[in-house]
Formats: sequence, structure tokens, C-alpha cells
Amino acid sequence: MFMKSKDAARVVYERSGGWWVVSIPAIRGAYSQGRTRTEAIANLFDAMAGLVDTYRTLAARKPRARRAA
Repeated sequence: MFMKSKDAARVVYERSGGWWVVSIPAIRGAYSQGRTRTEAIANLFDAMAGLVDTYRTLAARKPRARRAA
């Protein structure tokens, strides 16, 4: 399913010294860096894959039973 452009997340590019820093502010933890913009975006895709794996792992866990205080 494709998102309409108005629903797409914004990618922020910043130059910091000799590095490009990229992030997606709408997604906590979605940021990376690289020597070029292209490298930074590739690294961001890798970071996003890690986030998806983490979210899947967390979603698969069964909630712990709470103990009465």
C-alpha cells in the first residue's frame, strides 16, 4: 500500500562538520549519519530496519501478569 504524499513522513537533513545527519522526526529513534547524503539515507534505511525488527519483537512478547501490591 502506498502512502499519499500528504501522509508521508518528513526527512530532515542537517550538515554537521563533515557529516550529514538525517532523521524522521515523526518516528522516535529514526536517525542516522553519513559522509554523504546518499550514505546517510542508506544508513537511515538500515536503522529503520532495526527499528522494525525491535517493534516486531516487542509486539510478539506476551504481557507479564501484574502482581497485586
